[in-house]
Amino acid sequence: MALFIDPLTSQLIAMAVSFFVLAYSLIKTFRVHSTVVDYRNAMKSTYVPLLALGGFMAITGIYGLLVWPLISSYNILFYDLYPILGIGLISIVVSIKNDYKLEILGFMGLLYGLVTIYYVIAGYLHSMTLEPLALLALYALTRCLQYLLPNCRISR
Repeated sequence: MALFIDPLTSQLIAMAVSFFVLAYSLIKTFRVHSTVVDYRNAMKSTYVPLLALGGFMAITGIYGLLVWPLISSYNILFYDLYPILGIGLISIVVSIKNDYKLEILGFMGLLYGLVTIYYVIAGYLHSMTLEPLALLALYALTRCLQYLLPNCRISR
């Protein structure tokens, strides 16, 4: 008898951990440091954890796009945007590590935010989920992560 392991649990844990790591680092950065150089140096400590989480999200998200391991329409609602979140995290931490401006990533986050609003509305109107509030929370938190870091104005 083969043991089936659903990757969704680890993916949701990775998403939650990335939210908490990012929130902790931003709160710590803005409460402790006062200059732009201090901000940049403090945010560089998030490079390795967020790169690992972003890589995990991107790889397992692409796996989910190819295999569709979930039941029903949940594959469409979850795996269409999950790898984009992983790639977005990787892009953000590479930009922070190399002291690039995050302005374009902020614009990219805005565009993906509009896509998430469309997914929430489409999922709700087409009854693609039994938990529309959970769907809204998932996409709202994803949108917050995509919007929060690029707008912290750490630039050259």
